[in-house]
Amino acid sequence: MSATTKYPSDSLRAEKPMSGGPSHAWPRDTAHDASAPDSTIQAASDALKDMGRKASEAINEFADNATATTERMREEVSRRVEEQPVTSLLIAASVGLILGILLVKR
Repeated sequence: MSATTKYPSDSLRAEKPMSGGPSHAWPRDTAHDASAPDSTIQAASDALKDMGRKASEAINEFADNATATTERMREEVSRRVEEQPVTSLLIAASVGLILGILLVKR
């Protein structure tokens, strides 16, 4: 880094505009550049935080719904097995037999 550059990235900035670009050179000191005010950065930060909060709420709601649905299904299966144990046993044995046949053929 030379003695005239303030920041390491200063040496990467174009002194002349590229074709089709603006006719002015890049500003050297962006800390006091009026085109990037703190309020714009703060607004973007707030918007991202809000989006993150909404996404988190949606994920939590989905997880709660999935947990409740799983619990209802478990209770329903348990109730049916208690009401019809022989049928449940035959279904489980049939599924096991089919899976066994499919896995042995591979």
